[in-house]
Amino acid sequence: MKLKKIILPLLVLGLIVISPGFTHAQSLVDTTDPAYATGGYTLDHVRNYLVYLMYFILGLVGTLSLAAFVYGGIVFLTSAGSDQKVKKGKDILGAAVIGLLIVFSSVLIIQTLFDGLGVKWDSAKGTFSNIK
Repeated sequence: MKLKKIILPLLVLGLIVISPGFTHAQSLVDTTDPAYATGGYTLDHVRNYLVYLMYFILGLVGTLSLAAFVYGGIVFLTSAGSDQKVKKGKDILGAAVIGLLIVFSSVLIIQTLFDGLGVKWDSAKGTFSNIK
């Protein structure tokens, strides 16, 4: 029980210190866009915002899955032969893998939906071409 009280705060502190995204936050809304001043947003703006939101969620889930892998590995390695702790560690690691598979397959689903709507999207670069 003491191990949880020590590792979790250290893990959260490490994620905050290491990740520059927490200290250098940027706005999701492009304030240099003329639509920002006039309020003339289009569906392209909404689409871009949703893609930025998707990238943020993927980054967050990636960070959480790394934390789950570390926690599951620590539980597994410190099990000292206890069958319950070994099973708990394996369950945590398995859940982290399944969660990553679900999240990364969501990118494939979104890519397929965009292709069906005629939107050419490069998910690696986050760039779009015009709708057909």
